[in-house]
Amino acid sequence: MTTKNFTVIITDNRADGEVTSDDVTYYGISNRTGKSIRLKGTDWHTTGPDGSPGRFLGYKFKSGDITYLVFDEGRLEVLSGNGAVLVDETGTWNN
Repeated sequence: MTTKNFTVIITDNRADGEVTSDDVTYYGISNRTGKSIRLKGTDWHTTGPDGSPGRFLGYKFKSGDITYLVFDEGRLEVLSGNGAVLVDETGTWNN
């Protein structure tokens, strides 16, 4: 996915047939500085009444108290530990 300021590469390492994954890799690069970060995370779904995964929303990653959310529709949101929005950018997925 590419936004104005970042390029994000998501690698989902789930095994065939699995609905959810806790083995997803985030590789993010600043388009301005070239600095990068690699994180491990999970995919992200709504939860059904019985606790089963529902609609796919995207991916979640943590680095200390910073949360990185990559939405299925192509949005990158980075939140501080107190919930302040550090980044909120819309981009396009690249195949």
